[in-house]
Amino acid sequence: MWVKKILVGAVALSLGAIIWVCDLTPPFYATMASAQSLSIEQARASGQVGEMANGLLGVVKPSPAAENLIQSINEKRLEKYRSVAAQQGTLLQNVQIIAGQKLIERLSAGEYFQKDGVWQQR
Repeated sequence: MWVKKILVGAVALSLGAIIWVCDLTPPFYATMASAQSLSIEQARASGQVGEMANGLLGVVKPSPAAENLIQSINEKRLEKYRSVAAQQGTLLQNVQIIAGQKLIERLSAGEYFQKDGVWQQR
């Protein structure tokens, strides 16, 4: 019985850490892009980038600014996902899948996400 309680607590802790990773606010993103670059909000609103099921950003409409933004954001996300996976003793892929689900759920109307390799608008 006590083993079950420990496992439930570990899962709750793991989900809380993953939700924290997904709750990266605009100031976090702002520190990753220079003043001349595209912000994540601008890129999403203009349909240049979208969320993928693996918790990473993808290019919807290619542009150098969008590519730079995606590279920068994805590097930071992967760093956080690796940290959460190591802390929770789980696979990186598991963290990415849960983060991807949470990020897609939080998209606003008109923003893009990828499903089965096809870009769709929320």
